Amino acid sequence: MDHTTHDPAGTKHPSSTGANTVAVVAGVVGGAALFVGVMAWYFWMAGQQAPPMPGTPVGIKSGGDENLVMETDMLDIVPLSELHLNVKSGKAEGVETPKESGLTAELDDKGVKIAASKDAKEGPVQIKIKGAKGKEAVVTVNVKKK
Repeated sequence: MDHTTHDPAGTKHPSSTGANTVAVVAGVVGGAALFVGVMAWYFWMAGQQAPPMPGTPVGIKSGGDENLVMETDMLDIVPLSELHLNVKSGKAEGVETPKESGLTAELDDKGVKIAASKDAKEGPVQIKIKGAKGKEAVVTVNVKKK
């Protein structure tokens, strides 16, 4: 009998078998791998250009100093309603909607008036607003049923 640990003679204490060493090494290696992964992701994302947030102005270069900049690039609409999309700068010269969408759009003095019929198809629809020299801005209108 070992009088310092009160264990029978000849048995080894679990800490002397290497079990703790394996656990410590696994923890260090796992922590280092996690750190390297997070840092790689961070520096990769730091080099990427952030996508535009929905609802922020979207614009196109239409030659020279003239820009066609719309108030937003995404709108929600319900059937039997209409909304107005302002042109922040530049001049809209035409507007085009898909025929099967159930949406209509027409130009007015400040921008584009968009209307949804009662048969408007649910989901996103892209409306093209034409500026100078044939350039166009695309606005996504999401048709939502009530």
